[in-house]
Amino acid sequence: CSIALEYGANEDEAIAALLHDAIEDGRPTAAARATVWSFGDEVGRIVEACTDADTHPKPPWRPRKEAYLASLDKKDHSVLLVSASDKLHNARSIVRDRRGVGEKVWDRFKVQKSDTLWYYRSLVVAYRENSEHNPALVAELDRTVAEMEATAVAQP
Repeated sequence: CSIALEYGANEDEAIAALLHDAIEDGRPTAAARATVWSFGDEVGRIVEACTDADTHPKPPWRPRKEAYLASLDKKDHSVLLVSASDKLHNARSIVRDRRGVGEKVWDRFKVQKSDTLWYYRSLVVAYRENSEHNPALVAELDRTVAEMEATAVAQP
């Protein structure tokens, strides 16, 4: 939420940023969805658009991420702002934790390091291809992903 606000989020976008994973991770899903929509139609719309799966267990990782990446070309400014803010926060956390715990950071993910790096680099490309993206936010994500990539190949 704080990242979205730094890059100009309005109230609905800020609330959506707080709730961005609620439908995806909340259980039961119907209750999580109802909570999100209780904040209004715009918040619900943004969170739904940021959700890459609402079933448990989630579908396989690679096809789910590929579908999410492909969907980014149709997203509007608000959705891209919330999505990119979330991804910037995650990328910063990976870089920070890589410094702190070393290569063990990659063990936290269900996929290999190369897949995680592929996904974050692909996000930068996909955001940039949509004219609705926030250039400053995506540039910061790009810098952070570059740092993630550099630390991924650095010696522990």
